[in-house]
Amino acid sequence: MNAEIYCFKVGSFECMAVSDGSHAYPDPAPFLFLNAPKGYLQQVLREHDLQPEEWVQWVSPYTCLVINTGRHQAVPVQLG
Repeated sequence: MNAEIYCFKVGSFECMAVSDGSHAYPDPAPFLFLNAPKGYLQQVLREHDLQPEEWVQWVSPYTCLVINTGRHQAVPVQLG
């Protein structure tokens, strides 16, 4: 686990964003754009300077949000 932590407040709530590492997804284009027609997806990716044949991995961070209300402490959300 990555030990990165970012603390901040929202009103009186104390919040901590805690890194829980990351996951590498192979062949990300079909995974991220499941319903896109293949030819159109490749065209749009190239228009955004992404070469589908070279984009072989996508690393997604996993960040948990810990909220302390003063009465309760919860981990309600996983970001990323």
